[in-house]
Amino acid sequence: MIINLLRCLISGVLFALAFNTSFWILALFAGIPLFQAFLQKNSVKQRLLYISAFGIPFFIISLCWLYEFSKILEFSDFQRALIITIALILIALYLTVYWAVPLIIFGGKLKENTKSVIAFSCIFVLGEWLQSLFYPLAFPWSRLANIIAPFTPFIQSASLFGSLFISLIILLFNGFSALVINNLKEQKKFNHKNRYFRCAVSVVLGNIVLGFFANIFLYNSSDNKSELNVLMVQGNFPGLVRWYSEDEMFKTYINLIEENITTETDLVLTPEIAIPFNFYKDTEKQQKLLDICAENDVILVLGIWTTENNYDYNSMLCLYPDGTYSDVYSKKRLVPFAERLILDDVIDKIFPTLLNNYTVTEGYKNTVFNTYWDCELIEKKAKRKM
Repeated sequence: MIINLLRCLISGVLFALAFNTSFWILALFAGIPLFQAFLQKNSVKQRLLYISAFGIPFFIISLCWLYEFSKILEFSDFQRALIITIALILIALYLTVYWAVPLIIFGGKLKENTKSVIAFSCIFVLGEWLQSLFYPLAFPWSRLANIIAPFTPFIQSASLFGSLFISLIILLFNGFSALVINNLKEQKKFNHKNRYFRCAVSVVLGNIVLGFFANIFLYNSSDNKSELNVLMVQGNFPGLVRWYSEDEMFKTYINLIEENITTETDLVLTPEIAIPFNFYKDTEKQQKLLDICAENDVILVLGIWTTENNYDYNSMLCLYPDGTYSDVYSKKRLVPFAERLILDDVIDKIFPTLLNNYTVTEGYKNTVFNTYWDCELIEKKAKRKM
């Protein structure tokens, strides 16, 4: 039992390290100790202990970026560190429950075989899905698929099946690799014809091939006659800088747009809160952006900050070449801890000063933006190109 606890602990730490670094290939092997612990008959108590030994260190380490956001809290360094540490422990316990429950229900008959590898992988992915299900308590940031995102050939199949499919592939490869290692201990000799080895290789190569053809299919299925020339600009600013460097960020984005826009550009996209200024109040900045649209006959989709009735919103809108702009859309599903604290209304009543300058308000309406497809000026521009 102690050995299996250590295996799960090691697996959780390795996955978390892969999550927080660019060493994504570690994700293809970090789960092997986890499978070695679970691919045997375990009691309910053992399953709870094993998944806790995995999940708690995994979430605490992979979510340690929350310490960066603690700087917004108006407390001493020690108090901020204490608050985030307690929050991390509670988050880790809460999210681990979503793995524990399906393991209690379905994990009692796991053995050292192919069916159990598939079963445990599906149970794990079910837990990841449950973690994203119950808003505002949803917190799907630590999916295994996120680890391997830098390896783009591997994640192409997500365009068809979603990120949970990538997590499943990662787990299957780890599971079959665990069986290969266990088999190697018994046979004392590696055999490339080993069925578990062939399954492991097939899972990865099959996913890459699937992603390759999925990419070709999606590209060839597009209507070439309706192609849109899009300029996407991304300023390189740390997360907290966006709240304090409005003028610097505005200047940076203006320069990025002006340096890269061409006569072929139809649409310019910026990230959320690209420029954290109040669009409706700062008429000088507003006019500068509208001038860029008019001079280049482009639509600008702008991520901004808006305030209404003393509530702050993470918003976006479209600016058009004719000097008009769309209704605003404000984000309705906010990122836990990055944009709001879970149960922030309750916390605000107990600690009125704790959330100063921290939380964002949820949007309350949907907005449909007119873009290239039905904007008359951009259609005229497209005709001039033909």
